[in-house]
Amino acid sequence: MNNNYIFVYGSLMNPVSRFKTLNRDVSKYDCFLLPNSGFKLSWCYRSIRWKMTALALYRKKTERKTIGKLIKVNQLDISNLDIRERGYSRIKLDRKCIELVDKNNAIDGDIFTYVVDDPLFPNDDYKIRIGYVRICCQISNSLFSYNRKVYG
Repeated sequence: MNNNYIFVYGSLMNPVSRFKTLNRDVSKYDCFLLPNSGFKLSWCYRSIRWKMTALALYRKKTERKTIGKLIKVNQLDISNLDIRERGYSRIKLDRKCIELVDKNNAIDGDIFTYVVDDPLFPNDDYKIRIGYVRICCQISNSLFSYNRKVYG
């Protein structure tokens, strides 16, 4: 069976949120998405449902690494994530775009991520909610010590 991995960031790094989507625990690996991926992390996804702007990857060059996790998924997990990530496209990543924190981990399969289809940045109608910022920062900071150059 071919293993698949998804590079996740923001709320999908949260085990509670991830469990709600996948209905199971999955193996996870701390990692960075490297600048050579051609994607940047920013507040650029407008959630109509929640009337807010959320974190998302979009196509743009950056010089910074982006904190995230690789989660090991099966085909059903991918289907569930595809449903959850409406407004995003699932993109296959080259392994050279990922740097594992623990170099002893071996990744043996395809790596994907979700990239926002139409990046739209915060405005007065679609603000960044502080509760969402706290969740994203709390999870990110618990994984890595603060380093300004890391955040996308």
